[in-house]
Amino acid sequence: YVSMATCCDDGHPPECVIDGNPKTFWSTTGLFPQEIVLTLKDQTRISRVTFSSTGVQKLVVSRARDIQPLEFEKLYDTNLSQITGQMQQDNKVISFEAKHVKFTLQSGWDNFAAVHKISLQ
Repeated sequence: YVSMATCCDDGHPPECVIDGNPKTFWSTTGLFPQEIVLTLKDQTRISRVTFSSTGVQKLVVSRARDIQPLEFEKLYDTNLSQITGQMQQDNKVISFEAKHVKFTLQSGWDNFAAVHKISLQ
């Protein structure tokens, strides 16, 4: 579930990133960085992270293993290319355990960005 997001637009709430609907998305409300945290039921081994977005320039992914996510450890960062009219896809094969996974939109290609889907496998 989405346990935290730094911004919320009522028409495009953070929960859209995990609702399974390809037509919905979480929209940032301007300014960067923006963050969204997914909390898992239990500490879980993750082997793939899929992140679908529009307008994100730099993404940082971090994890926390404790029940209370007081400290996050950076797993990786990536620079996403802007392709006009196409959604950005970042598929990372990576092995880690986490209770919480934080996605930080460090910068965007414009004032706003959208996250369409986040998948942890």
